[in-house]
Amino acid sequence: QAGKLAIRIATEAGPDPRVQIAQAVRFALNRPATDEEIAEGLELINRLANDHGQKPADALRYWCLTVLNLNEFVYLD
Repeated sequence: QAGKLAIRIATEAGPDPRVQIAQAVRFALNRPATDEEIAEGLELINRLANDHGQKPADALRYWCLTVLNLNEFVYLD
């Protein structure tokens, strides 16, 4: 599911990682991303790309996986 979400994000949000991160949070959690979430997403994507040689699409998939594993997504209030 993270892969499918990443494809949708890349298609609809374009190539800017900041916009992709925010859009992933909006799709999954139905709310705007916080500045902290955007910073954490950028850090993860940059670390995966720079330190581990991941392609941008793969790094985005890992961010989407992170979002889908947040307690806010998993547990309903």
